[in-house]
Amino acid sequence: MTVQCCKCKRIRQDGRWQPTSAATETPASHTYCPACLLEANVAIFNERASFSRVRHARDILKSLAVTLPA
Repeated sequence: MTVQCCKCKRIRQDGRWQPTSAATETPASHTYCPACLLEANVAIFNERASFSRVRHARDILKSLAVTLPA
């Protein structure tokens, strides 16, 4: 079975990630290559951090009895 990165479509062969050479008919299992995994983790961290800051700011404003627009 071929292992393919679900983002960049590179294929893992012999433990190394190679560019896709041609469409194959073999079944593929999808995962992230190390580079795309790092990008995905950074994006998830940034999204969570952003949400956390917004939630924290709303909590502070609520404690000050400031009304927020919906």
